[in-house]
Amino acid sequence: MNRQKRQNLNSIFKKKAIDLALNQSPLSVRLSLSCFHLFLTAEKINERNKVKVTLLSKPQCDANGYEIIVDYKLIVGNWTKLVQKDKWDVEETLLSMEHDSCYIDTLEVLANVRETLAPQDIKTSTGFRSFNILCSDRSFYVNTTHLNLLGGRMFKEWYERECQGEKNAVIQSIDANELEELLQTCCAYGSTPTIHRKNFRKILEIADKEKISGLLRIVESFIIDSECIHPIRKLEYAAEYRMSRLADTVLRLFPTQIDRLDSLFLYLAENAETLADVHLDVLKMLDIHDSYIVM
Repeated sequence: MNRQKRQNLNSIFKKKAIDLALNQSPLSVRLSLSCFHLFLTAEKINERNKVKVTLLSKPQCDANGYEIIVDYKLIVGNWTKLVQKDKWDVEETLLSMEHDSCYIDTLEVLANVRETLAPQDIKTSTGFRSFNILCSDRSFYVNTTHLNLLGGRMFKEWYERECQGEKNAVIQSIDANELEELLQTCCAYGSTPTIHRKNFRKILEIADKEKISGLLRIVESFIIDSECIHPIRKLEYAAEYRMSRLADTVLRLFPTQIDRLDSLFLYLAENAETLADVHLDVLKMLDIHDSYIVM
């Protein structure tokens, strides 16, 4: 696995003054990013003064199974969408939006590859992963030493059984789909779990249920670092999963009580919610009590 330091996003395509009302053909651009192609299209919607903009990723023919962790941003006029730590592995539509005019003053794609991943087949035994986990009709091979370092009773039990000379363990205490997701995250990319935009919520649930403390801390760091998760949503995660470091980090972002309130009510407006929908512990963190009245 080739890890790359976080860098600023680089513009890989930019065009100004696009007028699709005067052009019957859609704008279509193919870009290259690491071992993937990006396809950007802007097409007028029939009989409507609107344009549909779509960004799609697809592995190149010689990608050889490599995956990437990538940040990217799409700018369409005044509309901007930032996505961080997304994992690209198959062809997929990344973003799609409707622009309320056939004229686009600026269309831009920015991106930065954080990591290049070479996934391993965890259903095949290797010299590095040889302990066999059986669950339902599925079979996985893991390195119990590395898993044990993450914590949790389940991983510790596997490690102790292998130390005693056992070669496998039959697991019935966890759903087979959840187990595969967990082991794919923790074992398929080497000794360090790979957390990204698509898996962090599910891994958070599983790690909390199985009390895998080391994995919980890794997901907590992911949430702390993310600029795409609203601060109030981060506090909700902190309250639900008892993440004090996450809560402290978010609360330090608000110099004053007014800043906290502004962030909270912006979040509620964006999600069509009210104070009644907010986790009580989040309100306490924000120093909003039952007797609090918003003027």
